[in-house]
Amino acid sequence: MRIWDAADGRLVGTLEGHTGTVWADVVAGGGRRLLASAGADRSVRIWDAADGRLVGTLEGHTGTVRAVTSWQEASGRRLLASAGEDRSVRIWDAADGRLVGTLEGHTDPVWAVTSWQEASGRRLLASTSGDRTVRIWDAADGRLLRTLEGHTGPVLEVTSWPAGPGRRMLASASHDRTVRLWTLPDGAAGLAGLPAVPGGRVAAGNNPAPVPATSVGELSGRIGRVEAAAAELDAHVGQAPAGAATPPPAVVVSPQLLTGHTGAVWAVTSWQAASGRRLLASAGADLSVRIWDAADGRLVGTLEGHTGAVVAVTSWEEASGRWLLASAGADRSVRIWDAADGRLVGTLEGHTGPVVAVTSWQEQSGRWLLASAGMDRTVRIWDAADGRLVGTLEDHTGPVRAVMSWQEASGRRLLASAGADGTVRIWDAADGRLVGTLEGHTGPVVAVTSWQEASGRRMLASAGADGTVRIWDAADGRLLRTLEGHTGPVRAVTSWQAGRTSGWWPPPAGIGRCGSGMRPTVACSGRWKATPARCWR
Repeated sequence: MRIWDAADGRLVGTLEGHTGTVWADVVAGGGRRLLASAGADRSVRIWDAADGRLVGTLEGHTGTVRAVTSWQEASGRRLLASAGEDRSVRIWDAADGRLVGTLEGHTDPVWAVTSWQEASGRRLLASTSGDRTVRIWDAADGRLLRTLEGHTGPVLEVTSWPAGPGRRMLASASHDRTVRLWTLPDGAAGLAGLPAVPGGRVAAGNNPAPVPATSVGELSGRIGRVEAAAAELDAHVGQAPAGAATPPPAVVVSPQLLTGHTGAVWAVTSWQAASGRRLLASAGADLSVRIWDAADGRLVGTLEGHTGAVVAVTSWEEASGRWLLASAGADRSVRIWDAADGRLVGTLEGHTGPVVAVTSWQEQSGRWLLASAGMDRTVRIWDAADGRLVGTLEDHTGPVRAVMSWQEASGRRLLASAGADGTVRIWDAADGRLVGTLEGHTGPVVAVTSWQEASGRRMLASAGADGTVRIWDAADGRLLRTLEGHTGPVRAVTSWQAGRTSGWWPPPAGIGRCGSGMRPTVACSGRWKATPARCWR
């Protein structure tokens, strides 16, 4: 975490200690300025802003800590609230680091938390989660006062502000591309949602009083995923979390609009059934995997069973000709499905945090294996037939964001995992031995892919939050090239052989072709989406 002089932009200090991504908030108390930072290493750390000294470390969360806020009680005591991927909000005494209380009730990771004081002096908290709810809590006794429902996707941010005597407004921002406004009368007993009505107006009221219509104007402006809300509101149109490189000025699109998901779509895979029909499977924040006919866009089936957002999916064909799917989610499980009838074949459990990536491969013996990567900093290898845990790969110091595999000419199977610790690690899939570590990214690495050159040399490309794509020699770990040009985090990367049409259309969109190995681009709305991409040779 870095401290800057706002007047001249000078770097004042660097606070080091976290081993992963950091979120931070300011704490004022005890006559000095303190900072509290929350990170992927599952801790909240308190710092003296004047000298950068670490004052204390608050440990207790069992997953990444996504948000932290603070307030001062009437007694002068300073408290902190931290929100984490372990589905809890924890309240701490900032002075001695003591855990004061744990707020439990969310069924998915908690993404944001905020607090305010009522006129009566009572302190309230609002937390948002991947379970699509905003929950209101009494900070003193941890009692759940109300659950606000209406979002159809993960709720990523929340803020509040005074709206007149005895009234407070709450704004929540979600992956469902909406910002929702809520009225909070004193006592939080009559919370009322603000449903939109035609003409850019919003219905507002204090139950059970009459509901007047208050004009607020259209909430619009940006294109991209909703990740924050403030008193000045934007609405956003979904961003595609999965992308594909295209020759400029083309964009990746689909000739079909596949609608049905009620939240963000995080992953997609495809296969060809024995009948010759091409099918797609999409994984969504609405807790489902949906199977589509790629030719006509028809929904073929919906796979339900996950209790959290589904963020990864892969497919493979058994020797019998049966196609199986593996889906991974925020409920910490990998589920295996029969793609033909949607039957749940098995559930793989063992991760202690959300599972965010999964890949499959076939051994020379014919056995199919799966590798799953999670926020618990591990890669786990499973026997796809019986669900047995074959091995656990541990060395990353932060959440593992991606995993993929390839086979060398010698027959040896290798895995590459990309982590929030800024590294790509290469493993021997047979014995779990760490073969090499690729270092160079200055932020979390969120995607990795590989290919073989005509010479037989194996190459890797990694994409990261530092806005770069880096090309590596997989054999010796040497960095060959850094591709720069993106102005924000790079979330996906793929490759193809030059001279082949790989899923691109010049605008306007029309019927096109998708080369093998390409993944369609999907929007958070559940529709395929055109998106800009960069292409390097």
